[in-house]
Amino acid sequence: MQCLKQFLCICSFYFFEYLEIDGFLQDGSTEDPLYDQLEKAMSDAENSRREAFEEAVRRAKAEKYAFEATRKV
Repeated sequence: MQCLKQFLCICSFYFFEYLEIDGFLQDGSTEDPLYDQLEKAMSDAENSRREAFEEAVRRAKAEKYAFEATRKV
């Protein structure tokens, strides 16, 4: 009887490993297109914030360079 319980436990572990649990698949994805769309939008927003920050840094460097150039003249 103990062997049967262990066998069922092992089988259920491997079986549930591939099942969808709480809407998420094993690889972290989901089958809900709305949720996937939300994740993509959030990722796009994060990329846009990073790009805006990088642009602000470039502009600040350019302004500093321009200011230093006018001081030398």
